[in-house]
Amino acid sequence: MVPVWVWILLWIFLFANFSFGVYYVIRHGLDALTKAGKTGSEISDILSRMEDKDSSIEPEDASPYFTRPLSDVADRYTRTRQRVEERHKKRDIRYARIRERWNDYSHNDLEDIAQSIESTAQNSDNRAQEA
Repeated sequence: MVPVWVWILLWIFLFANFSFGVYYVIRHGLDALTKAGKTGSEISDILSRMEDKDSSIEPEDASPYFTRPLSDVADRYTRTRQRVEERHKKRDIRYARIRERWNDYSHNDLEDIAQSIESTAQNSDNRAQEA
């Protein structure tokens, strides 16, 4: 027969583990909620910055395009295409700057980097031969 004090210790241990588990779940759940909230707000900030802030565009008519004259649809397509082309030009300029920076780096600094690597390898070889 098991003494009563062993059962009491087992019950205390059981409730301690259970209460710690509840605390752990609540704490990590709240941390996850705050991280998810921060991530959501960061995403909404990024998306709001990505929106076009063009005030020259007048508000669109809410009626469907298949009920309007073809000139409205053509105008909307033209405006959309112009915005797409502007975005592509901005992207191409950004990529050109990046490629220019890479080309400058590769032409100017790669020889210096290769020379420093070779001198380090030579020093290492010399130390290995001395040992």
